[in-house]
Amino acid sequence: MSFDLAKLDTAKVAEEGAELRVAHPTTGEDLGITITLIGTDSKTFRDISKSRATASLKKKTREIDLDQNEQDSIELLARCTKGWSGITENGKDIPFGHENAVEIYTKYLWLREQIDRFMADRSNFLPSA
Repeated sequence: MSFDLAKLDTAKVAEEGAELRVAHPTTGEDLGITITLIGTDSKTFRDISKSRATASLKKKTREIDLDQNEQDSIELLARCTKGWSGITENGKDIPFGHENAVEIYTKYLWLREQIDRFMADRSNFLPSA
């Protein structure tokens, strides 16, 4: 018996992106928001992560700046977002864009947590069985 590993090529699909259907943080209700994200197996994600790690190693100080760490994480998620639909705030549509992603992800921790979980779950970047 043999298995074709190409059927589990998460890097390719992770780079193409997958659609997260955003759920209410307490009820789980579908909010009608979709966000297209690349996965953690994608080359883009890995390159950004390597760049961050290299920059961190080059710092002269070994002190950890938790605020900067949070900002770096938000920036990473924003750069891994390929698009969205259905996002409004105070009755106004929020068009997709990098700056808007940073702003929204900074304000709404529960949304950031959903995005983190989705991106790290390889099953979101594999075809259904």
